[in-house]
Amino acid sequence: MIRHTLSFRSKNFVITDYHAKYYAYELTRQSAGGDVDRLSQSLFDATVDLNPHQIELERTRNKQRKELFDRQDEIDERQETLIGQLENKLNQSTQAEDLFTIDWHIQ
Repeated sequence: MIRHTLSFRSKNFVITDYHAKYYAYELTRQSAGGDVDRLSQSLFDATVDLNPHQIELERTRNKQRKELFDRQDEIDERQETLIGQLENKLNQSTQAEDLFTIDWHIQ
């Protein structure tokens, strides 16, 4: 369950996702009559803080993303090394030399 912290002029309230959706619905419904100023003022006064759990998840995601990029760099380096080794093998020169000779005569 994700919790949001709303601040209304120095009063902090902790609400759930359900309550956040409900309040958003109520604010939208109340301003449906064209009172955009009331809605904009309510939204201007409200601020949403990140949950510490969300911050930790973000930190973990960033760490995993960094590890993924580091692994990708290692894979790219290894790939370049292997391609270079294969190119060296393909560029080897070959020589032809006679191992034996067969002579025959037709009579």
